[in-house]
Amino acid sequence: MHGVKILTGFMLILLMFSCSKDIENSQSLDESNKDVVLLKSRLNSPNVANNLSVFSDISHFEDYYKNLNRLYDADYEAFKQNVPIGRQFVSVHTKMLNDNFSRPEDRYQPFLSDPIMAAIVNEYFEFEIGTTLVTYMNNSEVLISDSADLTTQQQIRTLSKGVDVDLTTIPTNAYLGKDTDMRSFEAFCGCSIEIE
Repeated sequence: MHGVKILTGFMLILLMFSCSKDIENSQSLDESNKDVVLLKSRLNSPNVANNLSVFSDISHFEDYYKNLNRLYDADYEAFKQNVPIGRQFVSVHTKMLNDNFSRPEDRYQPFLSDPIMAAIVNEYFEFEIGTTLVTYMNNSEVLISDSADLTTQQQIRTLSKGVDVDLTTIPTNAYLGKDTDMRSFEAFCGCSIEIE
């Protein structure tokens, strides 16, 4: 009988501990959900035009990138739901998620390692800030051009990507920038630098 009382007491303590853990976990989930809802409300998504993410200015881009990155860290499923997809816009992220292949060598294998940028750029690794077209050439270098200059855009699309940029192949109406230098993303100046 004494053993039953001890067992019953132990089970009550275990039940109380379990219930308090469930309450803590529930409160933690509620806080996490509130964070995700707040992050989603802060997203100021870019417009989509001609299969491009179009940001109004550099601040819009930086703000969207930071908030999308926070959402990615907080809840990947919510991140996927808030990445623009559809017929109007096909991102690198979307292509990776929907990749169908029967042979591994046919798999879509982009070079871009930043999952946030993969959700922003189209399948040609491009996006727009104002009137500037930004094209990722590898994980750190971008080519900058005027978004209205479709000839230069086509020339850039034919260049090899995912490797070091061959400076001799950069189209005349484009210039090289670094993705860590936001000044590279500023409005296309139409200037060029010549190296002798």
